Amino acid sequence: MNAELLTLLDRLSPSNQRLLRELIFKLAQLEQLATPEEHDAQLDYTAQIDPWLANLLNRGMSHHTIKHYGAYVRNFLARYPHPRRTHIDAFLAEATARGSGPGTIAHIINAIRSFFNYLRDVEAITTSPASRIQRPKLPRSLRKSPTSDQVALLLEASKSPRHQAMLEILVDCGLRCEELATIRISNVDLERCLLTVIGKGKKPRQVPMGSATASIIWHQIEAVNSTGYDGDWLFPGQGPGSHVSTDSVRSFLERLCMRIGVHKITPHQLRHYFATQMLSSGANLKVTAAILGHAQASTTADIYWHILDQKELVEQHARFSPLRECG
Repeated sequence: MNAELLTLLDRLSPSNQRLLRELIFKLAQLEQLATPEEHDAQLDYTAQIDPWLANLLNRGMSHHTIKHYGAYVRNFLARYPHPRRTHIDAFLAEATARGSGPGTIAHIINAIRSFFNYLRDVEAITTSPASRIQRPKLPRSLRKSPTSDQVALLLEASKSPRHQAMLEILVDCGLRCEELATIRISNVDLERCLLTVIGKGKKPRQVPMGSATASIIWHQIEAVNSTGYDGDWLFPGQGPGSHVSTDSVRSFLERLCMRIGVHKITPHQLRHYFATQMLSSGANLKVTAAILGHAQASTTADIYWHILDQKELVEQHARFSPLRECG
């Protein structure tokens, strides 16, 4: 699959996009090879999916990503039980023909590449047919963030200590949804206004919070203790010993948006809201990256380049405009 072709696809007119997708699909069908390689014919690829997903979970990948990765690979193997490189090309061409954009194609490639890398690591295969598959170049896009008015409506509409605490933490701390769901009461330091959360790769980090958020979390802890709960989750789940699921958090937020007449806002958009407000207000890039749990400040800069660029433009204009001394 030509990565540049996927990138150029979005620049064409709708009619030309349709023609090109049909052409890609037909070419992929012609290139498919029906006979698998000898060493592949003896391997049950489908049986390897669950161990692979368990491996991803142990490495700290989010449940949300694992769910999508699993779906992509199951669909791929249902179509091509004994996959080869040309089958991957065909599968990507079919996804493109159905209208999948470069972002979705990139996620599919990541999933398939991860699966075959795992099989190679456990020596189920010797070489990965996905090793030379290139991801399409993704255009820089602005991350969607809710407005301050929308966030204020959400905070005002939430009534229970549990839901208030969820929202306050998302807005005030910029946590990922899974980080929020897995907060332990023992990792809440109300005196120092610090949360210890487990991020990607199971890496713990300390995240500061405001005194108002700490107060709301204290009310949530009181509410949890009043039920006789003897566990350690700040947000207990339905099952014994379980924490709230990320799906439940997203569902709560979606219902709340519907109730107050606000367009759907996701937990991840509240994370973007936090980062946007921090950087727009002049927060240090490295500090913001550390709070967000980004391994490199460059990751934060790449995601929120538009905010940083805008600040730089304003600052440079104020310093160097030929009329800067006029007023």
